Amino acid sequence: MPDEMSVTPFGEPAVQRKNYLIIAAIIIAVILFVSWLVFKPKPEPSPPSSESPGGLSTEQTDWQVYSNGKYGYTFKYPKSWYLDATNAEKDFIDNLGGELILSNKENLPALLESGSLPSDLITLTLSVYQTSSQTSVEQFIKDEKYNPPLSQSPVYYANLPGRQLLYTMPQDNTEVLNIITILKQNVKMFVFSYNSFKPDKLKLPDEVQTIHDEILKSFEIK
Repeated sequence: MPDEMSVTPFGEPAVQRKNYLIIAAIIIAVILFVSWLVFKPKPEPSPPSSESPGGLSTEQTDWQVYSNGKYGYTFKYPKSWYLDATNAEKDFIDNLGGELILSNKENLPALLESGSLPSDLITLTLSVYQTSSQTSVEQFIKDEKYNPPLSQSPVYYANLPGRQLLYTMPQDNTEVLNIITILKQNVKMFVFSYNSFKPDKLKLPDEVQTIHDEILKSFEIK
């Protein structure tokens, strides 16, 4: 009579039972590894930096406030920036009124005349135009003969509707990224022109984009 095959207490061959044990061990190991990934302590996130190139604070609580009594608006800007408000409250001449200039560099006119511009130079000009109450932002863009932008989108700041236009322009062997934001209030158009020199692939660095956005968010009509 041939020898009987060795069987497990459950009636299965020993080899088959060994295979089941290996598979079970693998499943348990996978479950333990996944549990470790899910429940392992997570490192504390680093606090976000409030400093941009040149030590510029992006915290509005640390910013200066500019108020224009003639045209009835205020906004905030980084305390280390330079403000030229010489013409900010001039009367309308040929529909153009007050104009001011912000920059992260001192003595901007001399820099522009020198032809040697710092790669981190940022400027922002705010101009006030007089229009008809029936003039839309789109019509204003046509009337002022703005060139076709790379892109444009609707915006809404200080409870005012507007448009934002994106351009790039060559200037003195450098590339300038120009963002035009136009906001309408009754018979006035507020036109912000924001320039970043030597942009990287048409995209503002995050900290520069933050400054641009925060200035516009702080803009208020009195």
